[in-house]
Amino acid sequence: MNVPKRKLSRYLKIAAGICILTTIFIIILMLTLPQPFVGKTQTQSQTLKILEDRPDKVADVGRGTVLLHPNRDSLLFTTVESPGPYLKIHFPHKLLQVVNDPPNGCRAGYFKPDGPQEPYAGMTREDPQMCLYFDRNLHAAVYDTIVAGMQCHHVYWFTTDNQASIINTISLHEHNWYGGGGLSEQRWPLQRVGVPLQPYLTNKFTSSAEVKFDSFIEPYFVSSNGAALMLDSYLPLFVSINSNKDSMLVFKSIFQEPYSAKSFKTGLSLSYKVCKSLSAPAVHETLSYLRLSPAAPGAPADDLLQFPIWSSRAFQEAGFNETRLIVFVHNIKKWKLPYNHLFIVGNYSKARGVFSFNENKFPHSHQLIMEWKEMQSSKIPNLFVGVEVFPHVPESGVPGSEVPLHIRYDLSVKQSLPSGQKPPMLLDITNEKAVHWFKSQLRNFRDMSVHGFLFADGHSQDIFPPGFQQSDLITNRSLLHPNQYTEMYGEIAGSVAAPTAARGFSILGSGYLAQKHGFIADAGPFRSAWDHQKGLKAVIPTTITYGLLGYPFVLTGPVGGLFLNGSAVARTPPSQELYIRWLSLATYLPVLELAWAPWFYSQEVINHARSMLEFRQFSLWPKYLSPAVEEAAKTGLPIVRPLWWVAPTDSTAQFIDCEFMLGSRLLVAPVLMDRARSRSVYLPNGSRWKDNLKNTVHHGGQWLTQYSVGLYDIATFERL
Repeated sequence: MNVPKRKLSRYLKIAAGICILTTIFIIILMLTLPQPFVGKTQTQSQTLKILEDRPDKVADVGRGTVLLHPNRDSLLFTTVESPGPYLKIHFPHKLLQVVNDPPNGCRAGYFKPDGPQEPYAGMTREDPQMCLYFDRNLHAAVYDTIVAGMQCHHVYWFTTDNQASIINTISLHEHNWYGGGGLSEQRWPLQRVGVPLQPYLTNKFTSSAEVKFDSFIEPYFVSSNGAALMLDSYLPLFVSINSNKDSMLVFKSIFQEPYSAKSFKTGLSLSYKVCKSLSAPAVHETLSYLRLSPAAPGAPADDLLQFPIWSSRAFQEAGFNETRLIVFVHNIKKWKLPYNHLFIVGNYSKARGVFSFNENKFPHSHQLIMEWKEMQSSKIPNLFVGVEVFPHVPESGVPGSEVPLHIRYDLSVKQSLPSGQKPPMLLDITNEKAVHWFKSQLRNFRDMSVHGFLFADGHSQDIFPPGFQQSDLITNRSLLHPNQYTEMYGEIAGSVAAPTAARGFSILGSGYLAQKHGFIADAGPFRSAWDHQKGLKAVIPTTITYGLLGYPFVLTGPVGGLFLNGSAVARTPPSQELYIRWLSLATYLPVLELAWAPWFYSQEVINHARSMLEFRQFSLWPKYLSPAVEEAAKTGLPIVRPLWWVAPTDSTAQFIDCEFMLGSRLLVAPVLMDRARSRSVYLPNGSRWKDNLKNTVHHGGQWLTQYSVGLYDIATFERL
C-alpha cells in the first residue's frame, strides 16, 4: 500500500518524537536511581545495587557477594564458584530500610566499632558497602574485608538501645560445623550435641545434666564447605548449639546477667567476619597465620611431650603426703617406666593462695625436689617437679598490703551470698600490686627448684557468685569483658614462664586468646567413663576441637580419667580395661599423663605400659610426633587432625569422631567401647592405606567392618 509522502513525513516525525521522549525519560530515571559505589583502594571494582525482583545484592568483593534474602530476614553469602549461597545467616529483626549509598548513608558513626581492637591483626577494611536499618534503633552494616590476602566480609550490628538484643542464627542442617570451644559433652560435628543458650564464658567442668562450655573457648567456627566465622572477642555474647534439637547455631548479644551495660560503654553490638575458601583445611590454614599473629606460638619442651607426665591427681584426698609421694616415685623407677616430669597437684599446701608446701605433710619438700632434679646419671634420669597453682589470695589477706589484692563484690544490690557462702578470694588480675605479689610467690617456688607450673582455674565464670553480674565486681581497673580474666591470667602465666627455659614445662588450665603462649592446654579433668560426657569417647573430639582453636598441645587429663564427685576426686582406680584402652589412645596424643599407675593392676599391665611408653619415646616420637610438633610450633596447625583434613570433600570423613590423623600421615582408630574386641574403621577417600596391625593395604573411601582389635592392640594406618 502506497502512503502519501505528507503522511509518511508526519509518521516519521511522531516516531522520532517518541524516541526522543523515551531517551529523555530513561536519562532522567538513571539520574534519579542510586549509583553504584566504587571502592577507593580495592584493585577489583566493588558495586552495590538493590534489585527488587531477586535477592538484594548488598556487597560485592571480587568473587564474594552478600545478598539479602527476598524475605528480608537473612544474609546470603555467595561466591561465583558456587551456584547457591555457601552460608545463610538469619536474623529475626524487623527490617525498615536498606541504604545503598555508603558515602552518605553509612558514615554517621553508627557502624564504626569504637570498642576493643579487632581479634585478629593484619586486616584491612573499606567503608561499609551497605547498611540495614531495623526497629529498636538497630543498625547493621556489611564491610569488605581482606584477611590474610583472602577476601572476606565483616558484618557489624549495633544499637544504642541497651534493652534490646541482637540475634543471628545459622542452620546446622546445611553443612557440618566445628569449633567454638571445649564442651562438657564434646561431640563432632556440633550438630550432634545440644547446648542450651548460655553466656559464652570459660567454665570449669562440673558434672551436670546441662551441657556447658569448658575451660578453653574461642569464637571461631569452621564449616565442612570451607566457610569460617570469627566473632569479635569482647561481646556480651550468649551461644546455643542445637538447643532442644532445633539444629541451629545461635549467637545472641544482650546485656543480661552476667554482662552489664555499664561495662560496655559503646552500646550493644554483634560483630563477626565470614571467610570462604575451597575447603575446611584451606580456610583454616589461611586464617591460622593471622589468628596467631604476631608470632608462631612455639612449643613446650620436647621432654614434656616425648615422655609421660606423672602427676598426683589421683591422690588429692587429705591423706596425700610426702611419704606417699616418695613411694609413688620409687615405684616408677622400680618398674623401669619412663619418666622426666612430675606434677604435684592438689593438697600440698595449707590452703589456696598459700604458695608453699605444708610443712606438716611435706617436711622435706625442698631437699626432696633438689635430690630428684640432680640425681641424673648414666642409668638414672633426673626428675623435674612442677606444682599446681591457683589465682587466689589467702583468706587472711596479704601481710603488708595497703589495698585488697583480691576481687571484691558490691553487696548493695545483693546483700548476701546464698547459704552464707563466702565470696571467692580471687586475685584481682587488674591490680599491678596483686600481679606483682602473685609473681613473687611463683619465684619463691622457683627458688625451691620447682621447674614448672600447672596454672589451674582462671575461668571467667568463677568470678561471678550466683546472682552477681559484671558491674558488681570491684576491681582496681574495670574488666572490659569477663573472659579478659582468663585472658589476663594466661598473660601472667606467659610472662612468668617465657623468660626462662622452664617456659616449656608449664601447663595452662584455662584459655581465651592464649594460643600465642605455646603452653600445654589442660582440657581435663576427664571422667573414668566410656561416654562423651568427659569420658573416653570425648578425648578425640576434644583434642581435635582444641587443635582447631589453635591449641595443638592438648592434655586430656590422666590415663583412665578420674572419678569426679563434685570438686572431689574419688580414690577408686578405673577398670583395667578402660585403663588399657585409654593408654593405647593416649600414647598417640600430643601429651600423655599418668596418675593411676600401672602397678595398681597387674604385671601384665605394667609390661604393657612400659612397652607403650617406650614405643612412644623411641618410635612414635621421631617418626610422627616430633615432625608434627615442629610444624605446630611454626604454624599453629593441629597435631591431631580430623579425617577431613586429608579428605575435605569426603562426607563420611566429616562425621568421624572416633578416629584421627596424627599429622597428615598416620590414621589412628582406637577401641572406645567396653569389652569390644572389634570395631568398624573408616579409611578416607583419595588415598591408599597401609594397615600397620595386619600388614595389608586398602583403598580409601571404604569401611572395614568387624575389624578385630585385641585388648592390648590399637589399629593404625599409614597414608601412602
